[in-house]
Amino acid sequence: MDEMDVDEKFEHRLWTLIDEPGERVPLLSANEARAAMELLRLLSLGDGVGSDVARQLSSEIARRLPAEE
Repeated sequence: MDEMDVDEKFEHRLWTLIDEPGERVPLLSANEARAAMELLRLLSLGDGVGSDVARQLSSEIARRLPAEE
């Protein structure tokens, strides 16, 4: 199996994790979510494996967070 196959499988697994419906549970504070969102945005700047997933997940987190005061 070449590296591209591994990368494609990894990205497919990431998409599966965020696209499948599941129970929402509170796991972190709003500030921790903001920090995670910023890290995802950083990852999304590249063109590597998972960058599209990082961009989508960052957007989903941003929509759910309350506006900063």
